[in-house]
Amino acid sequence: MRAKHLLLASLGGSSLSSAIPTALTTRQTPTGSTTRWIVGVKDASVVDIVAHAIAKADPASTSVEKWKDALLPGLVLESTLDQASLSQVDGVQHVWKSKKFTLPTPENQTITDPQALRRRQEGAPVYQAENYSTALHRSTGVDKLHQEGLFGKGIKIAVVDDGFDYNYDVLGGGIGPGFKFITGYDFNPGGPEDNDPAPDVFPEVGHGTHVSGIIAGKNDWFTGVAPEASLLAYKVFGMNHRAPDTEHIIKAWKRAYEEGADIISMSVGSPGAFSDSPLNILGDRLVEAGVVVVVSAGNDGYHGPDYVNELCSGGKTLCVASVEAKLRAADPVVFTFTTPSGQTSNVTIGHVGIGAGGLERSPVEEGSYNTGNSMGTYRDIWGTPTPVISIGDACGPLQPVAEPLHTVLLVAQAGCGMEQKAVNLRAINAKYVLYYSDGVESLQVWSESLGNGIVDKAAGEAILAVLNAQGNVTVTFEDKTNAPVVAAVHPRGGLASVYSSWGGTNDLYVKPDIAAPGGDIFSSTVWYNYNTFVDIPRGWAVYNGTSMAAPYVSGIAALYLNKYGGRDKNGPGIAQKLIDRIKASGTNVPWGMEARHDDPRNPNPVPKDAVAPVMQVGNGLIDAHKVLNYQTTLSADHIALNDTNNFAPTHQITITNAGSEPLTYEFTHEKQLGIEGRTTARHIANYIENKPIDLSPSIQLPPAITVAPGESKTATITFSPPTPTDTSKWPFYNGRVVVQANNGEELAVPYFGAAFDLKAEVSNIFQDGFPKAEGSSLEETGYEFEWNFSNGVAKATVVEVDFKTVWGTRYLRMDLFRQDWQETAWTWPPDNSEGFVGSAVFGPDDVVVDLPRSGSWRERVSSVTWRGQLAGGRRLTEGTYTVRFAMLRPFGDPAVAGDWSVWGTEKLVVVRAPAA
Repeated sequence: MRAKHLLLASLGGSSLSSAIPTALTTRQTPTGSTTRWIVGVKDASVVDIVAHAIAKADPASTSVEKWKDALLPGLVLESTLDQASLSQVDGVQHVWKSKKFTLPTPENQTITDPQALRRRQEGAPVYQAENYSTALHRSTGVDKLHQEGLFGKGIKIAVVDDGFDYNYDVLGGGIGPGFKFITGYDFNPGGPEDNDPAPDVFPEVGHGTHVSGIIAGKNDWFTGVAPEASLLAYKVFGMNHRAPDTEHIIKAWKRAYEEGADIISMSVGSPGAFSDSPLNILGDRLVEAGVVVVVSAGNDGYHGPDYVNELCSGGKTLCVASVEAKLRAADPVVFTFTTPSGQTSNVTIGHVGIGAGGLERSPVEEGSYNTGNSMGTYRDIWGTPTPVISIGDACGPLQPVAEPLHTVLLVAQAGCGMEQKAVNLRAINAKYVLYYSDGVESLQVWSESLGNGIVDKAAGEAILAVLNAQGNVTVTFEDKTNAPVVAAVHPRGGLASVYSSWGGTNDLYVKPDIAAPGGDIFSSTVWYNYNTFVDIPRGWAVYNGTSMAAPYVSGIAALYLNKYGGRDKNGPGIAQKLIDRIKASGTNVPWGMEARHDDPRNPNPVPKDAVAPVMQVGNGLIDAHKVLNYQTTLSADHIALNDTNNFAPTHQITITNAGSEPLTYEFTHEKQLGIEGRTTARHIANYIENKPIDLSPSIQLPPAITVAPGESKTATITFSPPTPTDTSKWPFYNGRVVVQANNGEELAVPYFGAAFDLKAEVSNIFQDGFPKAEGSSLEETGYEFEWNFSNGVAKATVVEVDFKTVWGTRYLRMDLFRQDWQETAWTWPPDNSEGFVGSAVFGPDDVVVDLPRSGSWRERVSSVTWRGQLAGGRRLTEGTYTVRFAMLRPFGDPAVAGDWSVWGTEKLVVVRAPAA
């Protein structure tokens, strides 16, 4: 099945003109041919003037909303005009298509296993699992801040998401003054009660509830990053996950500012876009006004570079990538170890159940989609101490077990595939199988492997040590629905998450900025009951995604503002200062791999010790201690070196010393591996196809500088581009400039560039074999067309054009001209072109403005659908037309014909047209 983009609502900037020997007719009130636009203006004083001018140019237009604030003045309107025509209206600065936004749906993950901690007793190691929240926060330095008494008190965080169960006790048990959620608003028109002054409790998958728990959840055994922060809940997704339009998110962000938010946290978005999109402009202005804006990088890492969340294209907003949490949550299970001498000890070990929902905590009864917790498959032996025996790796024939229904079999995860183990286990009628990890693969088992659960390597070895010493081990399984979770060692902990979206942006900006724990994060959630639409069972789950990493960073930002004060105390500059400190705090993390460096399945192995590139994780894993307690602040614009044709060699870093003693700073260049971002098949490489390469620029670093207390100094860094062996493979490079102070403080600024001429390399933005037109006559439109249809249809009433692209584009247009029109006659806007008939208006969900590149998987095909409608209410008449289906190439000038990739000048025949 082909995947269609469903991000935008209609064709923007696309003009279809019909060129035919007969005359063109115009309707003043066309049906179904308007497009929703967001029009940005210079300031609030001209909003009404611009609205009047547009209404005069297009009597069929309708003003939906007028914005007269200082952050983003403008209006939302429905109009038959296209983007190019609206841009010509006096006072208009920007014209954007109102588009749909998507909510990444995180997967419930197998919840892992135990944290190896202390050694006790005679010879054999005994492990006691630690509280999950305490252990997780230690990995980021948040635990030290909690020890200082910093919990986010007095800081307001606006969470923009799919809904919030604010009645959940872990989130405060209510909404309003005195509660954790102090206010909220439902912006989505698809909810059961539009504009309800408080968001409803229909979050469906519990995404917003999970995000809120990461930030500020609190009970006796779970602690979020900033549990005393106040939350402002802004719901932008409606019933059945109806996606919000751009203007809903704009209104949520503006309201957050008006209601005093210090931080906006948003884990929503779609790939693509440019720095001058409405939300990126608004995000930058909010930061300038004193609000820290934090957005997730996206979960499209499998699609390779240049696929980051479009909300990351802003220069000032903080874009957050994901790393795998070093510690995971697990159910506590008591094992009793008995030595040959008769000494016993009870050991708590974390346990992960079957499949992707191994640690869900839900009151949903067994028989529904969830068993409640990872203990469900042991129900028949709950409360009974059951002996544990080791049977090795189960890769060969096994000896029968005396009492298979009353024995837990310990099996090594390593040695062979789970399928082979299952065959051998089935042959001895095994019922209770507990795997222990090899310390490399994911802590995950499935029912097909006959596994009931898994513990980590350290726990497995501790059990084996007792058994091999001729001791005994028993385990007691119980219902853990209400038990505190414990920490677990994550075999892939600390690696860059493979799903975390890669930068840079369409403009070749450096994104993402920073990374935080996002892989296998345990937090509060709710399960939507589709039968009653009102019963919301509360529980807990582990989710994966940059959606989890962004709120973690938002929580750290709240701790900083808790200590030093927000915009009310420090003025609007505090937001940029804090963002600079967060970005500079990063530390390197290992390159996350789908397959290990020595795995033959990996066609492009990564060196074992390679660090994750800037393109994937920005400056690396956030260090909360550096953010709050370093004396040094680094301020730098993005070191975006761009491509070879637009190379930007000189950049500056400003160093501020807030300490009481002079500090001397030295600069070093930290090289990282680059990648070849394009395959021989002319598409951008997906995650596995990314080929690591040794490619770095030359850098002229400044000499050491000394900065006095309270002083700032600026250092200049000059780059020279690298020389790759093959520019056709699109070599990207990245690294960091590390700044070290003589007091031991170390910060860094990342850089990123393309060692090729992007515009020249994208001589054709379409992938090979595309576009292609398909025709259908299943819908009556009043038109009948003859065209070069690839599906063998001779005539059609609806035209669909399928395409795949190698890079993002600002414009997709389909313009119609008279039959004899030539490409040399192209002008911008095309209304002034001789022979121009009109521009096509496509379907309401078609993406045509700020279009992201196509996904890297082969089946991802985008499309637009045309039913004969033209911008401005124009109508086609019967006859033959020249069709120009085109996309603007990277860094292209729309007025230059050669800067467009044009799909032929196909002749389209209108066999039948509706009456005027």
